Amino acid sequence: FLCLGARPDQGSSCSDPSFVLHRLNPTMLFGQCRPKSGVSATQTCSQGYYPATDYPETCLKCHSSCKNCSTESSTSCIECSGSLLHHLKVSSDKEGSCDQQCQEGYYPSDERHCIECDQSCLS
Repeated sequence: FLCLGARPDQGSSCSDPSFVLHRLNPTMLFGQCRPKSGVSATQTCSQGYYPATDYPETCLKCHSSCKNCSTESSTSCIECSGSLLHHLKVSSDKEGSCDQQCQEGYYPSDERHCIECDQSCLS
């Protein structure tokens, strides 16, 4: 574990291979070592973090609207924070943005997803 300070959240890498570094953003040089949460690349990060493509064995913080995500983008949320509604991207069955309300032409489901209205409906 290489460190940049005395606190446990000031490491720049993890010495134990069963841990992965969690940083708040890509520009920070330090973070906190946490146990890997799974066995695949997408499951190594704790909830609210995603695997960094440019930094091996590093996880970065999701956008604040996301409870879980695949990248830092606000449109790559897999789950939403708090009471926000999940609006899926057309090209994805799990990623999307999180908003206070559904966009025009969509309605909120019981599972807090924005579902497209039937084409016969005006709104």
